[in-house]
Amino acid sequence: MNHSIEDLAREACLEVGIEYITVPADGEFHPTKLLDSPKKGNGRIKLFSDLKGGVAFNWVTGQSQNFFINRSNGLPVTEQDREKAKAEQQRRKAELITQQNKAAIKAQSLWVSGKPASKDHPYLIKKDIPPLFIRSGNWEKWVLSEGDTWKKIIIENVLLIPLFNYSGVIRNLQAIFPTIPPELERNKDFLPNSRVVRFIFLGR
Repeated sequence: MNHSIEDLAREACLEVGIEYITVPADGEFHPTKLLDSPKKGNGRIKLFSDLKGGVAFNWVTGQSQNFFINRSNGLPVTEQDREKAKAEQQRRKAELITQQNKAAIKAQSLWVSGKPASKDHPYLIKKDIPPLFIRSGNWEKWVLSEGDTWKKIIIENVLLIPLFNYSGVIRNLQAIFPTIPPELERNKDFLPNSRVVRFIFLGR
């Protein structure tokens, strides 16, 4: 059974948990949503300019799926296809590492610039937890508003919980808000594009 490149792209998107959208065959990644989230931008779809294949990528899980038109036609994958997929995988891995390192630098900066958390924070009072090794500060977040436009919101008096790698270096932060912002509909957040390996447990 023959499949079009669109059919293969749809299957690849479903495999990695992102929403399929029509994108141009320009060899560039285009943002889409996760299947289980309304937030746009955490999925990526790319079509190669030769219309013989592409990539579906879930930015949150790191899962990716390459697809090629000749596979659906029962033809063998060429060496050129393999090299293209390998190069794309290496490029994507390097991009992810770069993003994770940038997020780690931001996490360390937010942690250093924060101040010791107050025991009067609503979350700490609710959980009856002392503010041990917890800091507080402002939290910036880009959200998708009406009309598919992005806007930045700033949430004040946010608890900052450090998350470490196995070497004890801060690589990410968990933010706990004093109230639930209407734009997010949740009271917790993490820095995007960060790798979480180890974290301080807070709450019960």
